[in-house]
Amino acid sequence: MDLEQIESQMLWTKIKSIIKNETLRNGAFFTLFSFVNKGMNFVLLILLARYISPTEYGYWSLFGTITMFLGYFMAMTTEGYISISYFQEGMEGVKKSFSCILLTTLIVSSILFSTTALLRDYLQQTLELPWQYLFLAIGIAFFTVHSNVCLDFLRIKKKIALYGLFSCGSAFLVFGLSIVLVKFFLMGWRGCVQAQFFSILLFGIIGLCYFLFSKKIALPNKAHWKTMLCWGIPLIPHLATQFIRLGCDRYIINHYYSIEMVGLFSFAYTIAMAISTIGYGFNEANSVNIYEILGDKKLKPNEKINLLNKQKKNMLVVYLCGSVATILISIFFIPFFLPKYTSAIGYCVILSIFAFLQCLYFLYTNFLFFFKQTQSLMRITFSFAIMHFVLSILLTHYSLYITCCIYCITQLGVVFFVQKKAIKTITEKLK
Repeated sequence: MDLEQIESQMLWTKIKSIIKNETLRNGAFFTLFSFVNKGMNFVLLILLARYISPTEYGYWSLFGTITMFLGYFMAMTTEGYISISYFQEGMEGVKKSFSCILLTTLIVSSILFSTTALLRDYLQQTLELPWQYLFLAIGIAFFTVHSNVCLDFLRIKKKIALYGLFSCGSAFLVFGLSIVLVKFFLMGWRGCVQAQFFSILLFGIIGLCYFLFSKKIALPNKAHWKTMLCWGIPLIPHLATQFIRLGCDRYIINHYYSIEMVGLFSFAYTIAMAISTIGYGFNEANSVNIYEILGDKKLKPNEKINLLNKQKKNMLVVYLCGSVATILISIFFIPFFLPKYTSAIGYCVILSIFAFLQCLYFLYTNFLFFFKQTQSLMRITFSFAIMHFVLSILLTHYSLYITCCIYCITQLGVVFFVQKKAIKTITEKLK
């Protein structure tokens, strides 16, 4: 056998080992589905660029910040406890968790609807959005929770085909409705919002029916509900860091510049988030494997650490390649196909670095979630979000490039301290 045949055989062996690697294989599928589901705004933006100006995109972005904010409180972030319940208590834990999530969302949505009805004129003037769309935002937040709960359950059960059908179906429906409402009915950003509402309404109802009619529900357990709230409520400030950063920045930019600059900045952020979409997709599969490794009582501590380190190295390579590809595409693609957004290229490059750091952050949060270190995670992320907010208020009026750099600096701090806490927690718990 000559050298060329040996090299060919080695390459084929390596390819087969990659295909057999469950983490990489499932990660690739979850990344594809995640890109279709969470990255469809990226594709929509490109196709609707002829019909949506930077100003229209600015209003669309402001609406997105409202739904983002409401989403943090709709289930008190307890929806993420489903996966922990499953790996600790099996299907009984899932039933109890879903019942508590449903009860929480019904209570919170009722309070939000009542408050919005009483203060609709004030809220409309303050948020610069029609009051009718504030009710749509509450509906989107409610049904998004139950759609995500269904997706999360399919993910932890590794039902990849059903997960893909559910997530991609929702994305394609938003895509089709948006094209029709914006291009043919000339509804602008309002068409995008209504498309999002009708899609999440349909799939949220499907998610609810999936749990209700398959009898994955039980009477709410007070002790379990309290445990979920103690786990989830500390995550509200943690998750609200995205609103403090992105949501508040959009209002700060609108104050110092214009709604058009909000649109350009939001466009650049959307492009950069293609990297985070890759990271999120691989983390969907990676987190399940991490939980399985950490929960496997047959593995020795050093075996667990070796497996986890191997996964981290694989993920780092994927994130780095995705980041470089996104930067190159934005530099060469935007000037030719979306000339109205050419001035946003510089923002794209800087925010791509931020997105890569966000992927690194995904690597370590899984450990803190599994070992229920949500309060420590909240303290780290919330502290840096406040730092970001202060720096943004003080420096945004000088240049939007400075604002983009603030994202990178604060996220680097988050990654450093989350990594440090995760390593310390693993070392202590595995002992």
